[in-house]
Amino acid sequence: MIVHFRIFKLTQLKTKNMNKLKTGLSIVFVTMMSLQAVAQHPKGHSSKNSLDWRGIYSTGKDLQLILNDDNTYSLTQNGKISTGKVKWNKAGSMITLPHNNMQFKVGERQLTGLRYGTLLLKQETAVVDVAGPSTAIDNTDADALYGGKWVLIELQGKEVSEYSENAKKAFISFDAAEKRFGGSGGCNSFGGNFEVPGHNRIKFGQTISTMKACIGKGVEAEPILLNVLRTADNFTVSNGVLSLNKARMASLARFRMVVK
Repeated sequence: MIVHFRIFKLTQLKTKNMNKLKTGLSIVFVTMMSLQAVAQHPKGHSSKNSLDWRGIYSTGKDLQLILNDDNTYSLTQNGKISTGKVKWNKAGSMITLPHNNMQFKVGERQLTGLRYGTLLLKQETAVVDVAGPSTAIDNTDADALYGGKWVLIELQGKEVSEYSENAKKAFISFDAAEKRFGGSGGCNSFGGNFEVPGHNRIKFGQTISTMKACIGKGVEAEPILLNVLRTADNFTVSNGVLSLNKARMASLARFRMVVK
């Protein structure tokens, strides 16, 4: 009887140990699966990878912030412009503007300043004039560039009529598929590549031009227009007029759409 009892106790002990072992293995398996899932999705859901944070944000008064796809930014504060590249925290919930010593919590269509609680709201493809009130809504979508020929109407603040007769023939157009621009300075033809890296941003590549001698009465607009293409870094389209600009300065050149 004593032998049978000991065998029974040993059997019970082995069963308990086996159950513990199975439980332990189950815990290890679940833990390994969890770690594997974390390894596959290390960032999880965050403002950085879940929200459409790219766009134009403004307080509606003296502060405007543009966030681009490549994490570059343009900040206009009290009429002063600064640019740089934002830094995200590890959680993907907050951005820092290194050159401006500013931090913002990124939320759904809004940014909240960490220092003073300043609230910036996302704008609907509108450029907010932080230098003063404005009722004009400017289209900053790349699609607004296509669909016709843009005829020069103003250059460096002067109407095209103040230049030579050749200036009235100057125009530019954009090819959406090839990402190329082309046109005329009134005498020579020009062209090249361009890109729209972010909201209202534009970057013209090297411009290739013919080399005909231009003779006309008055100042030729062509060399000035070609310099605008080298200088401009943003654009707006409002009421059928395209403006090429440098930062927040006055428009460098303005064109009116002529549908092809």
